Amino acid sequence: MSIILPDIIIESTIQSCLDYILADWSGNVDKTNSYLYKLWNGVIHGKYDYYEQAQELLLRTDADPNKLRVYSYYPQDKVKPPMIVINVPSENTGGDNGLGFDQEGATFLDDDLTFQNDYSRSFDWTYSISTFASGRNESNLIYNTIKALLIASKDHFNICGLQNIRFSGVGMQLNKETGNTFFVRTLNLSGFTQMTVPELATNPMAQGFQFTQTITTE
Repeated sequence: MSIILPDIIIESTIQSCLDYILADWSGNVDKTNSYLYKLWNGVIHGKYDYYEQAQELLLRTDADPNKLRVYSYYPQDKVKPPMIVINVPSENTGGDNGLGFDQEGATFLDDDLTFQNDYSRSFDWTYSISTFASGRNESNLIYNTIKALLIASKDHFNICGLQNIRFSGVGMQLNKETGNTFFVRTLNLSGFTQMTVPELATNPMAQGFQFTQTITTE
């Protein structure tokens, strides 16, 4: 068993999805087979072609200072957008917990004839994925791309222990507090995680039994 860190899983999943977009595009000679094409082709608002702009934004390499990057904290050097920042606004006790700590069996250590009980707690959590962009259309592009990629990753989240994934969003805001003017839109990702850990102490196993026979006569 191991501890589950949802924020690390979410961050690495987003980064892996962005890497996949670039690798998938490079690997498809016919771009109509690319994942980026399937997501954005035909989406146009006025003169803003989301498919064309998605190529410009999401296909930048690490050498490009304007590459879309993922952070688990807001950078101290106030990096300019585009970027994605993951925060932890809340974590609460899960609704299916018992009154005490739920026992989930035991781990038996045969070498020294001891065992450790396993205890579990469940948690409901919400993580906010804030997208920072230089314009309104770019903000919509980043926000909805990330949302689509995370929806497509639902099986991956289940395997990693993040269950019952749900989405909600916060409206777009114009941020001027940091000295840079940019648009912020936040995607909230909620879910359920069960943590199972061994108790600190080990317990001796029973090593011998003595039976006492009682005979009754009438």
